[in-house]
Amino acid sequence: AAVLGNMAAYHLHLKTYDRAMSHALGALEICRDFQADVVSLVFALQHLAVAASLRTYDDVAARMVNLARAAHLLGYIDARLEQLDIEREHTERFGYVDLLGVLRASFTAVELAHMMEAGKNWTEERAIAEAEKLAR
Repeated sequence: AAVLGNMAAYHLHLKTYDRAMSHALGALEICRDFQADVVSLVFALQHLAVAASLRTYDDVAARMVNLARAAHLLGYIDARLEQLDIEREHTERFGYVDLLGVLRASFTAVELAHMMEAGKNWTEERAIAEAEKLAR
């Protein structure tokens, strides 16, 4: 899961978002079904949110739905990292900064804060289900 997560992060850096999403989904599947690795799971969720936020969309409405979903996920991710007392390493900070930039450009500060606050209360199951919707 950690290797797939790292591959997702590198593909984000290369701007190959579909490949990043594929690797992040693979990491998520391993964490969910085979290996209880909370850290890899949280970063797989982040990589999915970043890839979904940065890729190109033909449908503006679908893009906005996914951006809102990513904002909620980011709230969940931030809360889990704080609970685990884990800081983002370089590869995770890179995606995080890009994601925040897109979200700040797409929503008002109040809207973004509200979505992230709501995401903090999501369960792991909800976060996984919402992240999987980003890949569709």
